[in-house]
Amino acid sequence: MDSLASLAMSTEPPKIELLDRPPYRRDEYIISRKMVKHLLGMAVYEIFIVYAIVFAGEYFYPEPEEYWRFGRKTNYVFPGRVEDWDGTPLWSVYKPTVGASRHMSNVFNVFVVMQIFNMINCRKINDELNVFTGIFDNYTYLLIFGFIFGG
Repeated sequence: MDSLASLAMSTEPPKIELLDRPPYRRDEYIISRKMVKHLLGMAVYEIFIVYAIVFAGEYFYPEPEEYWRFGRKTNYVFPGRVEDWDGTPLWSVYKPTVGASRHMSNVFNVFVVMQIFNMINCRKINDELNVFTGIFDNYTYLLIFGFIFGG
């Protein structure tokens, strides 16, 4: 997915404001402070959300089918971690017969949606508020975005 997102971003035509700025000096960094701010902000956001789902998802992710609760009295998804904090086996008991856990599938799906969200946000690096400005100017970007989103 990241390779396709990189391809989509590389097909963006240069903006006039980028062409009008003075060139960078030879000793300047390629990644600016604003870029680092955006990278760290998105990383902290994603880590917080993914860890919250991994370690507390069994307390707020609903499980509509009773079979997938594996005898738990709650209406939430069965924890997909291999073991609990005290070493008690959780998903390791059910993995040989059932396969992948629905809990960790939710974690993966949330991560993929956050990456799609990040693909839209990384189009603007200078703190612009409207990330959708000019999104329809690049049909290759839209085609690759549609392919990733559809996948």
